[in-house]
Amino acid sequence: MPTIGNDIGHGNDTFDRTGGKGVIVNRKVYEEHSFNSRVAVSLSNHLKRCGIREKMIQQPNKPEVSLSHRTDFYNEKNVDAVISNHANANRNKSIKGICVFAWHNHPESQRLQQLLIEEYEKMGFDIHGNGDHESELGSWTDLHIVRETKMTACLIENGFMTNPDDFKKIFLDPGYAERCAEAQARALCRFFNKKYVEVVAKPQQKEEEEMIKMAVVVYSDADLSVGYDLANEKKCGLYNRKSLVNEKLKINELMVVGGPTDGLEKKTNRVIDLSGTNRWETRKKVISYLGK
Repeated sequence: MPTIGNDIGHGNDTFDRTGGKGVIVNRKVYEEHSFNSRVAVSLSNHLKRCGIREKMIQQPNKPEVSLSHRTDFYNEKNVDAVISNHANANRNKSIKGICVFAWHNHPESQRLQQLLIEEYEKMGFDIHGNGDHESELGSWTDLHIVRETKMTACLIENGFMTNPDDFKKIFLDPGYAERCAEAQARALCRFFNKKYVEVVAKPQQKEEEEMIKMAVVVYSDADLSVGYDLANEKKCGLYNRKSLVNEKLKINELMVVGGPTDGLEKKTNRVIDLSGTNRWETRKKVISYLGK
């Protein structure tokens, strides 16, 4: 039975210490580690189901473990392969898509790299360039986690936090991290000649068990800030309109912040329309609704 080093990029203190490994949107900090953790936790579930063991040194939502401690750990444990999950950033905000890195003179790492790219492509992910950045980015592939490990290792940048489209997927789409993990699990099964075990659909729950008491939905980035404020005040979930359409849930009260309410009636028992003709009027309606 193979063993995977399931590596979570960075720690929950990285942004506070360095001001990096995250982005600020509408004065709110979005830490890369929080997304990386979700991917790794989902990958854990896939690996267990497919009969693959894992070792994890960086725990979800914990302070950062140094790169040298990570690679020493994986080398000492003699894991068979390492997958390190990250989210990318670039000053050019138009750059988007998945990047997969492997050490340039390690054939098995490059084989896994290609399998990962193929599985991401099969699932419809945006791939940056050809996905293989050994040749495209040259020395940028000189990454500690793939250079200092003795075994097969790949580092995956699951999109660019600095790109508006990728940002929404990484931080606002609850299912994106799960889909990243599934692509990785499928690639690892192919690499180790194991059968990928499909997720068994759970029996449909009764409607009352699927009901969410309250949620906020925003139409565009212009309303994200006030949407977060409202969701925090009401202690409920926040969705963007596109992702909500694909969610299999029912909401008792749905607060609509920005944009029309058309088409949302099937998702909720009650629509609370807090949309104005512009973001300033929307903010005023939300403040009035909160009684402030």
